[in-house]
Amino acid sequence: TLPVPDTLPRLRAAVRAYDDHVLARLAAEPHLEPVASALARLPESLRARGVAFLASRILTRLGFTAGTALSPALARRVLDRPPTELLQAGYTALRESGTDAVLERLAEGYEALASAARRAQALLGDAEAFTLENLEHLQGKAQRMALEQAVEAAEALSRSLPPKLRARPVSTG
Repeated sequence: TLPVPDTLPRLRAAVRAYDDHVLARLAAEPHLEPVASALARLPESLRARGVAFLASRILTRLGFTAGTALSPALARRVLDRPPTELLQAGYTALRESGTDAVLERLAEGYEALASAARRAQALLGDAEAFTLENLEHLQGKAQRMALEQAVEAAEALSRSLPPKLRARPVSTG
């Protein structure tokens, strides 16, 4: 991949902090393997929905509410383009003049994500793995949210118990 251009040193530092505090932390998460396995087992038609759910849950765990709304139509058009073309277009946009305000907002976003990841207890949990494992059986958002809340309540109860009484994670084999 291409490095972040030196057009804004703050952005370069923010991306480095994001790598260190979000991506590295995510790679070390104990729930990463079951979540990745559940995502890989989803039918192709549900995989994008599963990735969107996972991104939403991580941002929720981080308490991240900033960002910019994106129309679903635009997202679909972007997903239809080859990844190398998207990367090159993004890299070119980072080097264009007159984008200082956009680069500042981008740096702020990366900084906020890195800061939130440093404070968060966990980026993934049983709720994400369980929901992804059952995503194709959940008919609507209400069912998914009810399932997430039940698993989150179980996680919270488990954390409040003395260590000897805590449930051990179940292997999804």
